[in-house]
Amino acid sequence: MKIAVIGDLHWGARNDNQEFLNYFQRFFDNVFFPELEERGISNVLQVGDFVDRRKFISFVTLNHVREKIFGESHKRGITWDILVGNHDTPYKNTNAINSLQELFSQYKGISFYPDPTEINLDGLVENKGILYIWNDKDLKSRELEIKVRDELGVKQQLVNKSEIHDLEPNIKPFYHAGVYYPYS
Repeated sequence: MKIAVIGDLHWGARNDNQEFLNYFQRFFDNVFFPELEERGISNVLQVGDFVDRRKFISFVTLNHVREKIFGESHKRGITWDILVGNHDTPYKNTNAINSLQELFSQYKGISFYPDPTEINLDGLVENKGILYIWNDKDLKSRELEIKVRDELGVKQQLVNKSEIHDLEPNIKPFYHAGVYYPYS
């Protein structure tokens, strides 16, 4: 089983600004849903902050998410597992009441996790290390990061485009180089 992991969607950002809503939707229409289909992914793990405002949501944003995200997901056979984030609940000391369960619990294929929950990923994720990739845009700051980590004794391996592809052949080649931090 393959899963997609996404977080901090913040639906309703900037006071439910329509331009942000349109921008987010273009990402889902042009990138996210097509990638899920191309890769045969039918489950999304959303890791918190699904909505932006802690205490309310506009009807426009609510309707949009219901129809364009969850409705489209249902048509495509995509299920969602959603962790409740700090923006999804009105209180700072409990997730017992949260916008996600209040607004979307009646929909099939959507599960919510307001409390800490262990999920067994055996066989799903191969943990070898962390791969941090970049393009040439911020190369100077990346060189400084590498130097500082090297001075601190952090085990790291610089990797080129070809080596990144060998480690993660499913990542689209937008990158130029990276650093691999192997688990000890």
